[in-house]
Amino acid sequence: MFAMFGVTGCSSVSPYFSQNVYTDAMYGYVLNDSLQFVHKTFGDVEFETDRRKVIRSVPKNIRPVDNILAYGTTGQSPIYRYYILLDSKKEWKDRPINVYVKDSVTDGHRITFLFVVRDSVPDSDMGFIVQNVGYGKDFRESFVSLEESLNDCFRFSNKYLACLDKIDAYPEGSERDRFFKLQMQLTFSSFMGTNTRYKELIKEYEHFAVDSLKRKKISESNNAGVSWQEEIMAVAKDEKLVMFNENHFYPNHRTAVTELLPGLYDIGFRYLALEALEYDENDDINHRDGLKIEDGFYTREPRFIELIRKAKSLGMTLVSYDNPEADGNRERIQAENIYNKTFLDDPEGRTIVLAGISHIFETEDRKGKKWMASYFKEKYGIDPVTISQTAFNNYHEDVEGAVLFDSASLGPEYSGIGAYVRYPWSTNIFRAGSIDLRRLNLPFID
Repeated sequence: MFAMFGVTGCSSVSPYFSQNVYTDAMYGYVLNDSLQFVHKTFGDVEFETDRRKVIRSVPKNIRPVDNILAYGTTGQSPIYRYYILLDSKKEWKDRPINVYVKDSVTDGHRITFLFVVRDSVPDSDMGFIVQNVGYGKDFRESFVSLEESLNDCFRFSNKYLACLDKIDAYPEGSERDRFFKLQMQLTFSSFMGTNTRYKELIKEYEHFAVDSLKRKKISESNNAGVSWQEEIMAVAKDEKLVMFNENHFYPNHRTAVTELLPGLYDIGFRYLALEALEYDENDDINHRDGLKIEDGFYTREPRFIELIRKAKSLGMTLVSYDNPEADGNRERIQAENIYNKTFLDDPEGRTIVLAGISHIFETEDRKGKKWMASYFKEKYGIDPVTISQTAFNNYHEDVEGAVLFDSASLGPEYSGIGAYVRYPWSTNIFRAGSIDLRRLNLPFID
């Protein structure tokens, strides 16, 4: 049963407070087995576990507050904090304008959500938080995240249409839910080759604003007869390490790298390091024919399969390097694994890397985060050529083929390190601190 406490001059926490268990994944959860209670919230909400700090956190103008079961604060905009009260006796006829109260009664128990905000809380946020409460014998099954519900699909399933149907049926609780759901829809639809559903989803995803001046410059650009393959070969011919990035649900990015592999092999590149490969210390994939579904998740996509087949047919060594089970800084560990599997035993070797969007950034991002390419350069003294394919996706309809253009013509924000370029579907060639920053745009591949 839920405990009931009388209102006194001081705020109080529920005696069940210490039995809460907090989990942090795509979403945050508060679970309490004794109460058979679960609450699902946004992933940036941090819950306080010290009861004294919880009591001290209650604003003076709303004290006392009784029976606080949980107290959390958001870590990003919109900024607010909220309390979950169980069987509170307090009435909220008069309250400050920055305090919102949402009450519900279920199975005879009063559950109160008390929001304290700086400015305002979007109705969608409050609705999502208030609705995501479960209790009773099946409480643990009440709110399973989309990510958790797709565990079987992520592991070893090739039933992509069934997985897509499962995603489609998942109820959307908020804008964040909708965006993650869209990414999963794009991922699994991309696994099924060229299809109408994927194209429709891409249009929905690419709803971000475009810059008319940049669009005009891109449309007017030409590569003066130099192919994008030749441009990259010219940059890579004297380098030991070339890093490409990709958006995981844009198969075109793999197609571009596949087309480049023969030329890169001819100029001496022998290793292909793939973030998407399931981490294997011995990289058994190099010692057998064919691929297994266990070799990775994104590697099940047809164009990724073609990339791997092309590399193996050329005689390249495949390298897995992203080990999610390793303790420590993921970016640093990625750099170490690539180095240990390539340059450590083959100092004169030459390596190609295909990584997720941000991992090839050579400088810290705006939040001060350092990425894999930066660690590589800092620790091993090897300055990678970093080629981003994740810029200017929204302009792919403005060109008929690959287009090279000088980034300086796009404005000063593009004249420095490419780590801050976040637009989808093109390729940028850049070096940290380089003045001559070149970018090329790859066309939409039907």
